[in-house]
Amino acid sequence: MSTATTPQTEPPSASKPKLSARDRNVLDSAFSLDSRALAVVRILLAGLILFEAFFLEWNRPRDPQGPIEFLNQYGDVIVIPFALMLLVGWKTRIAVVLCWLAYSLRIRSDLFTADINVDVGDYILTLALFWSMFLPVGRHLSLDSRHTDQKPVRFLSVASVALLFQIFIIYFSAGLTKDVGEWVIDATAMETILANPTYETPLGLALLDYPALLAVMSVGTIVLELVGSIMVIVPGKSLATRRLVVVPMFIALHVGIAAFMGIGLFPYVCIAVWLVFLPPVFWDRVWGFFTKRPSTTVPLTDKSKWRNSVAGVAVLIAAVSNIITWVWFPNVEGVAEQWQTMATFLCLYQQWAMFSVPSSLA
Repeated sequence: MSTATTPQTEPPSASKPKLSARDRNVLDSAFSLDSRALAVVRILLAGLILFEAFFLEWNRPRDPQGPIEFLNQYGDVIVIPFALMLLVGWKTRIAVVLCWLAYSLRIRSDLFTADINVDVGDYILTLALFWSMFLPVGRHLSLDSRHTDQKPVRFLSVASVALLFQIFIIYFSAGLTKDVGEWVIDATAMETILANPTYETPLGLALLDYPALLAVMSVGTIVLELVGSIMVIVPGKSLATRRLVVVPMFIALHVGIAAFMGIGLFPYVCIAVWLVFLPPVFWDRVWGFFTKRPSTTVPLTDKSKWRNSVAGVAVLIAAVSNIITWVWFPNVEGVAEQWQTMATFLCLYQQWAMFSVPSSLA
């Protein structure tokens, strides 16, 4: 009698690896972005672009020598209609792309010009626009969503992880590269910065009469940059609580910078981007207060292969640029130099040694 044979099945190891429910929850809680936060950040960034175009850059001297120079020097004017599209959320994804293209013209020109200092606020804004191209920034508070009931989501993708890590690396690097002697031991860094003519403001000069307070601010700044940036990025059950505590501290830091230092849009851009770290429980309260109805989120993972792939390549470029900065800076040559040139062209160049040696600014 013949015996029936059962069909051979692939061994478990041949199947695609799947994330466990626990792993998915960790990724969702640590690296997803609330779609309501993205909508608010979109509006704030668009408003900052328009404010800079009309009030800070409109009357600056321009002398274009050819079409490329024209695009570089008038990038802040070209971006105005695209920023308006972004503000009201009309064709939002296209608007973000066009804003990044137009706004990056001047940034790229400054990056390639050795004798021009790049405005760090403008550069962080450009990076925020870049990662926003892959995120649902028009899901709420936009003309695109006016005919649909877009429920809030916790959006998880390569770009959501990239944006969070981008903010983390800016502040962690800034804290790690600061001179411990001036910021902690002598604690004279804030005094040196506020006395620098480049950043001089009436309120900042008045604060120079309180050296003890400035010493506390010096130490507090470096501690917040190092410890605070780690607290908002490391996963754990207390992550939402940590973010609710630390994010207002960073916002307060930048409110102080805006009040006591003349440093352009930098503090306002940073305040805007820090909002993406606020957990859904915060936005549930805010949304419920304004809409007068319960508001909760559901998880949503980006299934677009092209968006995740392009964002993944950008993450690789930015990550390697960071590594090169740490290992070879300031002497970069050969393949490293070519890589940094590519990162600069894409406005993904990473170098965040901000105020690392304050005395050199005087």
